[in-house]
Parts: sequence; C-alpha cells; structure tokens
Amino acid sequence: QPRALQKSIISQLDKWAHEGVEGHFLGDTPWLDIDSIVTDSLCKLLGANADEVVLMNSLSANLHFMLTSFYRPSSCRMKILMEKRSFPSDYHVVISQLQLHGYDVETALLELHPRINEVILRTEDIIDTIITHGDTIAVILLSGVQYYTGQLFDMEAICVAAKSKGCFV
Repeated sequence: QPRALQKSIISQLDKWAHEGVEGHFLGDTPWLDIDSIVTDSLCKLLGANADEVVLMNSLSANLHFMLTSFYRPSSCRMKILMEKRSFPSDYHVVISQLQLHGYDVETALLELHPRINEVILRTEDIIDTIITHGDTIAVILLSGVQYYTGQLFDMEAICVAAKSKGCFV
C-alpha cells in the first residue's frame, strides 16, 4: 500500500463527513473536477490530447460505459484488439460488447500474443498488428500495465500507430 494512501482516503472521508455534498465544490480537491488533477500527466503518459482522455469510476462498469460510447462498429471496422491474458473481467466485458453488437467473437476479437518462448509482448509486434489490421479495428483496449506479467506498454507509440489507422484506444 502506498504510504500516503491511507491519509488521502481518510482526508476525503473526513471531507465527506463535514462537508457532505458541498465537497463537490470546496477544498483543494473539489470532487466535481477531481480528474483535472491528473489529466495533464495522463495525457503525457498516453501521448494524447486532453479531449481524448476520459477518467471514470469503477473497473468493469467503466469498460462497459467506455465501450458503449466509443465502440461504434461498422461493416468494415468492427474488431477489438486486446492482449491475450488480459484481466479476466476485461476479457468478459469485451466478449459481452461484441455479442451485444451481434459479432462473432472468433472473428471480431483480435488478441495479441507474445512470440513463441517469450512472455511479454514486443511493442513492434503490437504496432505491426495495428498497421496490418488497423482498417478493421474499431477499438484497441490495452491496460497500460499488463496485470499478469507487469509489462508496461509503450502507450505513446501504440497511440500514434492507432491514430494513424483511425482506431480508438
């Protein structure tokens, strides 16, 4: 647990106890725009503009909300690209979205696999997949850090490749 985490959480709970709904508007961290604190850092990390970054509430629900907003498949561009062995609930959300839109998971889900006898994905392999299949990819869903291996993805390079092919990341 990060050392400052407990203090930060207690601070916000105290704020809630003393200010109630006014906590949305008062103090150093008004809840109404609390995401603005990290937006600039997140944009740098992702290689994205502020109007391309969204911060939201909980994991699986957020993926459903996000995909409901950004996964707009067409007859030519219907695939979702994600890493094999992604977080299990992420995988199930993607399957559910593909099925909701009437797509066959076998053809509409592209999973990134490490090379034989390797554990992590190479950035060049991710980018090659985007370049090769980008015209059919509607959304690229990568976690930033792969939960199983701890691999940190080069999101800036991936986003550049994705943008060049018109894919949402």
